[in-house]
Amino acid sequence: MINKRLNQSGFSAVEGLLVIIIVLLVGFIGYYVWHAQQSTSKTLNTASTAKQATTTKSPAAAEAKDIKYDPIVIITAPADVDKLTGSPQSFKDFASGQIAAHANDNPADGCGAYGIGVSRVYKGEFALGTVGSTGCDGAEALWGRVQGKWQQIFAGQQLADCPTLKKYKVPQAIYPECFDETANNPIANTN
Repeated sequence: MINKRLNQSGFSAVEGLLVIIIVLLVGFIGYYVWHAQQSTSKTLNTASTAKQATTTKSPAAAEAKDIKYDPIVIITAPADVDKLTGSPQSFKDFASGQIAAHANDNPADGCGAYGIGVSRVYKGEFALGTVGSTGCDGAEALWGRVQGKWQQIFAGQQLADCPTLKKYKVPQAIYPECFDETANNPIANTN
């Protein structure tokens, strides 16, 4: 009996099974990576939308903050109001208008231009700072919204008087003491 070897090529059953397993494994890994990428994209889109929803605040929400500036923000030109980060636009407009109104003030004593210093904006209703020339004199200033419009409530070298704080309902949180003219001394602001 003569054994003739036939020149056969092809896959054995084991080799075929290995090829099928490798193809399935590559397909599964590809699907897993694609699915994970899709889930991540959805999560990032949802997070981005949520962040936009929380950072896009109404003007009223933005104005409800208590903002303290340290060091004090000095405004000597209308464009300087951009330094008042977080302050309501209505206050920035008011401060810019005050600077513009005093643009032609030129003190003869060489003290410098008119300026406003802002140290605090309280809940979009009151602001505290200074007014006057930038080099010499100046005064403490208190601004507030009166019937929806910003105005200067007080400016002076000493504490604001108690009747003024009471009239404008200035809270103790922003102006803790006032000057009692009857007793001729400072007392606690009771607003």
